[in-house]
Amino acid sequence: MSCLDSKPQIGKLASDLGLKGSVKPVAEIVDHVRRKVRKVVKNYKCGNLTDLLSATAHDAKTVFREVHCDADTHGLVCCPANN
Repeated sequence: MSCLDSKPQIGKLASDLGLKGSVKPVAEIVDHVRRKVRKVVKNYKCGNLTDLLSATAHDAKTVFREVHCDADTHGLVCCPANN
């Protein structure tokens, strides 16, 4: 059992993902994400991690950005269109 299982944000995330109530919501969320990523690998024929990241972003209709410091985060929050 994860120490995060009792956090209300985790329960909300599990609910938002359509997962049933559980005493182990973190494990359910991780399992859900693993299934989704396996589906992306299969559908997009990912051969390496770079392809997987790109395909996952495309499938989720999002963009992933690396954040290494507070300044990186500030740039994303202030100017998301430029990133």
